[in-house]
Amino acid sequence: MVFLGSDHVFGQASETLDKLLGIKVSAKQVERVSERIGQIIEDEQVLKSTRSQEKPCTDTVSTHYHYVEMDGSMIFTREEKWKEVKLGRVFSVPIKEALEDPQVDIGESEYVAYLGSSDEILPRLQVLVPKVEHPIFIADGAPWIWKWVKENYPNAVQVLDYFHAMGYAHDFAKVAFLDKKDCDNWIGGVGNYLLTDRVGHLHVIWIGWPKGWFQKAFPC
Repeated sequence: MVFLGSDHVFGQASETLDKLLGIKVSAKQVERVSERIGQIIEDEQVLKSTRSQEKPCTDTVSTHYHYVEMDGSMIFTREEKWKEVKLGRVFSVPIKEALEDPQVDIGESEYVAYLGSSDEILPRLQVLVPKVEHPIFIADGAPWIWKWVKENYPNAVQVLDYFHAMGYAHDFAKVAFLDKKDCDNWIGGVGNYLLTDRVGHLHVIWIGWPKGWFQKAFPC
C-alpha cells in the first residue's frame, strides 16, 4: 500500500490494490497509511542526520569519485500556492573507469527530496554525502547551495553544470550582441570550450556598454 501510495495518486493506488489483490481500500486510507509510514521514515532520517553531524568528517582514500547533485523546481500547490521542491542526488563513479571513458555509465544513486525550505532538506542530504575530503558538487548558481557547500565541505570541488552555464551565456549574449550571427558564433565557442574540457581557456574581459559595464567571458 505504501509503495503504491508513494508512486501513484492515492485514488489510483486504491484502484490498483483492488485489481491486483482484490482488496478494497479507500484512497483516504492509502493516504493515512502512506503519510504515517513516511513520517516514521522521516523521523529516522532526522535522527541519523543529527548523529552524522556530530561525527567528524574522516579523510578516507577512495577508488571512486563521489558526486552530489542539487537543484530545485517550482510547483503550484493548493494550500500555499507556489513552492519549491528541492532534490538531491548522490552517486559515485570508479576513478579508473572515469579516466578511461568520460561518459562512463552511472550505477546506483541515492535521492532525497523535500517540499519546502533548504533548512529542511540539507540535513537529510548531508546524511548521504560520503565522508571523503573532496566530494564533487554539481549544481546551478543558487546561493543557498554554494553557501552550504562552502561552510560544510570547504575542500569540495564545485561544478556549475553545463546547462545552467550555457543558460547564463545565452542570457548575456542576447544583450551583448546585436547581430544574431555574432551571438550564435560566440555561444558556439563557449559551448565548445566547455564540452572539450577547456574551461580554463575562457578568459574574463571587460567591455564598455552605453548603460554600464558588463563582464564578458570570451573564448581566447
